[in-house]
Amino acid sequence: WSEEGYLGAMSMFGLLPLGEQSIVISFPDSEPGTKVLRDAGGSRLLPVWDHRIEVTGTGNGTIYTDRVTFDAGWLSPFVLPSIKLFFRHRQKRLRRLATDRFSALKD
Repeated sequence: WSEEGYLGAMSMFGLLPLGEQSIVISFPDSEPGTKVLRDAGGSRLLPVWDHRIEVTGTGNGTIYTDRVTFDAGWLSPFVLPSIKLFFRHRQKRLRRLATDRFSALKD
């Protein structure tokens, strides 16, 4: 990823189109030993989307943290369960990849 904007298509469960979303990547300054990727994009449905991924190496492994702030106006209470479900699914997949030492991503 480069520090720039990207445009992607969103869909629910790969079936229901939800429109386009801008993905605006930056790499903010962080504490020594921590890497941060920030997506401060948005869409018509989610005009405020701020997703920070923080990765910190430790002597025993890696600490991975997702921090998400969003605002969908009056739709926020209805959007929140979908966001929680998405990140639970994502974390489950990341744990599985880490357990397998990311072998599925290797050539």
